[in-house]
Amino acid sequence: KVSFGIGLAGEPYSGIGRGELNIENLPVFRDEAGAFGTPTSDSQRTEVSLETDHFLMILIDFGSSDRLEEALERAVRLLKAYCQATHLKVYQIS
Repeated sequence: KVSFGIGLAGEPYSGIGRGELNIENLPVFRDEAGAFGTPTSDSQRTEVSLETDHFLMILIDFGSSDRLEEALERAVRLLKAYCQATHLKVYQIS
């Protein structure tokens, strides 16, 4: 289960290539293990590696949803072309 909320004071968060970050008051995606994504940095815990066989990509449109469909189509195209992605599922949540 993924939820969306606001970063808490002192909430642990290690960004990819950035180390420990202060995410207080930032928009944050969380799962049962804690915070894993913000609009400015993904977490080391959910970093993609050569062993990755499943992942969740979240695109945030910040109110410009007229370009979201184009961005989703491009993401799918690039994942198929460069990552040999298969079995893609795309969901738009408002």
